[in-house]
Amino acid sequence: MEPPSQTYPVKWYRGTVFSAWMVACIAFVCTGMFGAMNGMGAGGGRSPEVANAANAIVFGLIATCSWFVGGVCNRIGPKWTLLIGTMGYAPYAAGFYVVDKYGQSWLSLVGAVLLGILGCFTWTASGAIYMGYPEEDRKGFSTALKFTLQNMGASVGGIVSLALNLSASHRGSVSNTTYVVFIVIMCLGFPFALALPSPERVQRHDGRRVVIKKSPSLAHEFKVLRALLQTKAVLAAMPTMMYAQWFVSYQWQFN
Repeated sequence: MEPPSQTYPVKWYRGTVFSAWMVACIAFVCTGMFGAMNGMGAGGGRSPEVANAANAIVFGLIATCSWFVGGVCNRIGPKWTLLIGTMGYAPYAAGFYVVDKYGQSWLSLVGAVLLGILGCFTWTASGAIYMGYPEEDRKGFSTALKFTLQNMGASVGGIVSLALNLSASHRGSVSNTTYVVFIVIMCLGFPFALALPSPERVQRHDGRRVVIKKSPSLAHEFKVLRALLQTKAVLAAMPTMMYAQWFVSYQWQFN
């Protein structure tokens, strides 16, 4: 079926480009800063053991829980799913602040559990938005924008860390101020998610509406998931899915 040739008026704050920018900004301040923190080695702290345990929890929970969050996202919508997801990053950074300042690791592990669960919400909803909201001719732009700003966030976070610790006389960890700055930046993800339009309010220039197909129940969502996991395409892609994040387990400890 040929797309309609007519162009429809779009309010900028309800357009697909605006939604793509909001998702990209969240990637900048949340997942980008998460990468920057871990890029410092041991989360910027003195103890690689705590950082390794925390990240094992984070990625273990993401690998386990992500399969089920898609159903939740379909029920409550991508906006609210992403809003929930942004709440997991600041506690994770706060945990490393407590470890470095007070020597207590419990908050770091609690923060890792929160991020492991809520991070599933972030990744699931952001993918649904930057791939599902845009017009066909803007999906590539939305995807590129998201990952560009995410990696820029990691770079900017590294620059911030360098600037705050360039003249430090101690070795082995970053200053406490560095963690505070990361926490504040990560908190910005919440208002960015709040600014997103709901799917039914999104306007496309080609006139097509964003359609969220909700299953009758969560139980039905899980039945669909089970059927999906049995398809050859998904099974064939699983090794690549695992390999995509394999390097972070050792690369983050080099610094």
